[in-house]
Amino acid sequence: MARFEEITIPHVEALYKMAYHLAGTRDNAEDMVQEVYLKARKSFHTLKEYKKCKSWLCSILYRHFVDEYRRRKPYVEVDINNIPDNDKPEENDWPEHFKFEDISRSLNKLDPKYRVPLVAHFLSGESYQEIAESLDIPMGTVMSRIHRAKKAMRKELASATTPPLKIVNGAKNEM
Repeated sequence: MARFEEITIPHVEALYKMAYHLAGTRDNAEDMVQEVYLKARKSFHTLKEYKKCKSWLCSILYRHFVDEYRRRKPYVEVDINNIPDNDKPEENDWPEHFKFEDISRSLNKLDPKYRVPLVAHFLSGESYQEIAESLDIPMGTVMSRIHRAKKAMRKELASATTPPLKIVNGAKNEM
């Protein structure tokens, strides 16, 4: 038990961040992390390389999230490799000002198969290779999903944010 805690507890903050961004609420994130640690404790003997503990825990978290998601919401599976990407190369079209609520809402609107790699990379600090291993998908798929997630968020945030008002003439119009 002490060995399990020694190896896994240092990753609890990264798991919580990932769970929070997947689940959307503090309570759900805490429940998810608790479930992950229960599952991890039962199968700790299967972890061969302790240095890969974080990826292993993130993989358990992701699989738990997907299982719960599937139970609650029906979905249609689409092969992302068959979706044409006809857009021109992206320019910096990010709006200048964001509200946290807009970013959170945009992130939560993403399909989990796009949200998970994005959260794992940018919020949990995992490399593409670590994400590919934990999700058991090719690294190119990870990169593609992160690209599509950023693109979808960019589009959502651009439509959600109104540009700040600009005062052109400070003088009052007197009539």
